[in-house]
Amino acid sequence: MLSSLLTVGLCASSVVAHNLIQINYPLGQWDTDEDDQHDGEFCGGADPGNARPWLGDDTFISLTGDAGDSVTVLFTTSSFTSNNTDDFDDFINSPDDFNVTLIENATLPESGNLCIDTVLPSLTEGSIGFLYVATNTNLSACATVQYLAESAEGVQVPGSNLTYRDYYCSNSTTLPVVDEVCDCHCHGAGEHCEGNCSPAQLDDARAECMADHDDDHDDDHDDDHDHDDDEGECDCHCHGDEEHCSGDCTQTQLTNARAECSAAAGDSTATSGSGSTTASGTGAAATATDNGAIGAIVVGQTSKAAGIMALVYAFMMV
Repeated sequence: MLSSLLTVGLCASSVVAHNLIQINYPLGQWDTDEDDQHDGEFCGGADPGNARPWLGDDTFISLTGDAGDSVTVLFTTSSFTSNNTDDFDDFINSPDDFNVTLIENATLPESGNLCIDTVLPSLTEGSIGFLYVATNTNLSACATVQYLAESAEGVQVPGSNLTYRDYYCSNSTTLPVVDEVCDCHCHGAGEHCEGNCSPAQLDDARAECMADHDDDHDDDHDDDHDHDDDEGECDCHCHGDEEHCSGDCTQTQLTNARAECSAAAGDSTATSGSGSTTASGTGAAATATDNGAIGAIVVGQTSKAAGIMALVYAFMMV
């Protein structure tokens, strides 16, 4: 998303005097005193200044210093959303106040200019942040920035035909963002990536997610197939003298099940033209029941043999 930048002052991107480290972009470097910076004063001995815009879609950093020096850039956010420099004075007092490392031990090239892409943590629109740049030679500089979710890409520096990136990075060594910044995970067959991801990383993530999804789909299909196989087996059991079968049963299986259930029911049931009579014996008592027109006869005996006699008697009455 392109939008106009706030009116900003320009800082030359040429090499500055020795024993200095300068933040060219984002703008907002504190008014460092050369002697104080040379003496190793925190942030070059300067006080916080007004915040300058750092645009969200193109958060590169441009530095100038001595060739061969290594630099580390730290960052911290604040709850400030206004340019009240009186508040900033007590907020930043030492390198320990910065909790995010954006760049670590990057070496300044022969030109003395270094332009590095970086990725900021999630920030609230308009929030104020602070940069701390330190070299291995005990030099440091700071900048106050304000996060705006706009893009500097394609926007020209006032009074020139160069974009901000070209203006500050044309005479620099540009380093890629480290791979760890790219974070991808899968939503079904689709990839979801955050951070600064290269086309190759996006392609790899897409291929991996599609492969994982296909494997899961094949496993589900195999499970469904196994379930279908289970449902195809013939399973029969008896409800009284009737068989109840489910699954894929052959005619022979149905016939055998019917015969088996009839035989099992016949152990305790006799059928006549007028109905069916069931006799059961449970030791000291036996019951004979006619389900036809005869009615029910209950015979109490003291042995299992009495139950058998009750069954014979019931048939004689038919």
